Amino acid sequence: MSTRLTPGLPAVWLAAAVVASYSSDIAHAQSVACRELAALTGAHTRVVWVQDQSAANIDTLALGRELKLMGLDSQDGRGERPILNDVQNYAKPLLTPDGKRVVYSDRFSKDVFVVNWDGTGKRRLGAGFAVEVWADPESGETWVYACTQVGKHNSINFKALKRMPLDGPARWEPVWDKSEISPDNFQLSADGKFAAGEFPWPHGGTADLVKRTTRKRADGCWASLAPDNSGLCWVFDGPHRNVYFYPRESAAGWKVSLNTAPGIGGHEVFHPRWSNHVRHFAMTGPYKVKTNTNVIGGGGPEVEVYVGRFSEDYRQVEGWAQVTHNTRGDFHPDAWIAGGEKSEIAADVFKLAPAETTVADRWPGSTAGLVFLWDNAADENMIAGAEGAEPKACRVEARGKARYNRYFDLDCTGGSFVAERAGADLLEACKKTNALTIEAAVTSLRADQSGPARIVACSSNPNARNFLLMQDHESLVFEINLKPGGMATAKLGKVAPGKLQHVIVTYAAGTLACFLDGQPVPLSAKVQGDFGGWAGQQLVFGDEFTGKYNWSGRLEGISIYNRALMADEASRHYELFSARLDNRLPAERLRIRAKCLEVSQIPDPRTIVPYRRALIVNRYRVEKVLQGEFDGRELLVAQWGILDKAVVADAKFRAGQTIELTLESFDDHPELQSERQIVDVESLDLPWFYAVGK
Repeated sequence: MSTRLTPGLPAVWLAAAVVASYSSDIAHAQSVACRELAALTGAHTRVVWVQDQSAANIDTLALGRELKLMGLDSQDGRGERPILNDVQNYAKPLLTPDGKRVVYSDRFSKDVFVVNWDGTGKRRLGAGFAVEVWADPESGETWVYACTQVGKHNSINFKALKRMPLDGPARWEPVWDKSEISPDNFQLSADGKFAAGEFPWPHGGTADLVKRTTRKRADGCWASLAPDNSGLCWVFDGPHRNVYFYPRESAAGWKVSLNTAPGIGGHEVFHPRWSNHVRHFAMTGPYKVKTNTNVIGGGGPEVEVYVGRFSEDYRQVEGWAQVTHNTRGDFHPDAWIAGGEKSEIAADVFKLAPAETTVADRWPGSTAGLVFLWDNAADENMIAGAEGAEPKACRVEARGKARYNRYFDLDCTGGSFVAERAGADLLEACKKTNALTIEAAVTSLRADQSGPARIVACSSNPNARNFLLMQDHESLVFEINLKPGGMATAKLGKVAPGKLQHVIVTYAAGTLACFLDGQPVPLSAKVQGDFGGWAGQQLVFGDEFTGKYNWSGRLEGISIYNRALMADEASRHYELFSARLDNRLPAERLRIRAKCLEVSQIPDPRTIVPYRRALIVNRYRVEKVLQGEFDGRELLVAQWGILDKAVVADAKFRAGQTIELTLESFDDHPELQSERQIVDVESLDLPWFYAVGK
């Protein structure tokens, strides 16, 4: 666009000419968008979204009342236009399987509505928040799936998933009440028996609606499911730039970048959602408005709707179409493509993914008497229920400076992890049997730990405890509350700092036993009594529940039973666990002295909710390599800026500051993919590293 200045032309005329020219450019871009979209999908395509009508353009979650319901049809030549002209709340618009209607929710009235594509026939369906629209392949009947919000207006937790027919007499049918869910996203397979979603956030994965089981695939958001019956799902990562694909029958997945579309410039994207066609999806971006919150919350008038096409092997996005071209924020898109319901993912896509091992070949192997199971943060950590009972998910929450390590293990240094509801389960189960087994893979990071430092604690405070696994300098120590007599103590062996040790401690009928790396440890302590003195406690890893006894170390492979494991079982548990260690290689470390060139501002922790942690990415120029090899000049470093909803005190750097850093390649830390990342710096193509020390 160019506008020539004519001598004597009034400024207002010039301004009008600029506006007219700019408006003409937008109109042209919108007409081109229809053709580009049709060329990308090869079929009649419709896209629906919400558009912010406020001056701020920041309503990325569709929480406010200044929105319009928008649509684009690749065949009618009208470009972007309102489906409904009323400015109000429109949340999560969803196209019906035939593409003829739009289902949306109103967050203020808490109702679900449907409207024809041309804006006619608007009617209320019922109370709730719509998350999916699905057509029964046998009967052809279309169903609307909705749930009820839990908590405040901006809460992302919902419950009581139900469904009702889109047409005909209103009747709600229950679908899922096993867990809360999060609405972004919930998507069904073609047969309606399988779903992907958040159960709830941040536990992204899948649910078998027939067997009523869930499978966590990764921590993240915007989980989405291929619309056929392949079971391929994705989970959106914490940096808001990539999705990780997970085949149904595979233990591992792969990364696909979504921020590669023309106009995105490597910035964050949001709202990714699979369309009704297996190869196509919708999203929005770029998000680059820097505020005192995060760039997603910053929204902005540059945020547009995109439709992408995956390559045939689903390893990259091979094509893009920018759907919107305007000066307002466009959010929450959904796309429909004619004939998409017939599309299927080729079977050979899944041959590229590693196969999953059978249950018998996976740690822990034996599950009889299993009360608590936490392998690592990448695992679903589920205990199968007894016949007729629901499976139980075992979860932990990080406190203080605790975080996950590169094998998704628990790094308790400076904090602890608290297991949800596990203390009550242990009390009930173990008092029935007066028996206990604790298993954990333990890596102490220092020999000089005393107190003793708590590795595993079933306690409420130092004076109220059921059992403790501890480190006292170089000794591994166990305490258990027995009646009569109170706390009984036994030394279990030597701690080997920096080395992973597989530890099993068992007690039953007056017999205490310990196994280190599958081998029995001679014990001299005489321990006798039952669990009559046990009371309701917390299960904590890395400290007391009340703090002050922090243990610096890492944990994984944790299991607790209400029975004693025999020697052959202990050996088998070690064999199954240690199989994973064969492929572990230490990450290469780089120690540098560097000058900070550009910093990402640490936001107020309240503004990143529901996230509790955030990495801050800064740009550095290397002044000297102190250890390792690096032949570049500049690099990006991800450092913890927020942990447990609090700003990390020593994470505030300034441009021009020189600092020594110990780094590992960011790619060697897959546990970070789901963490929130604040990236306000440029040059995103520089090498990425993770700060593991200063």
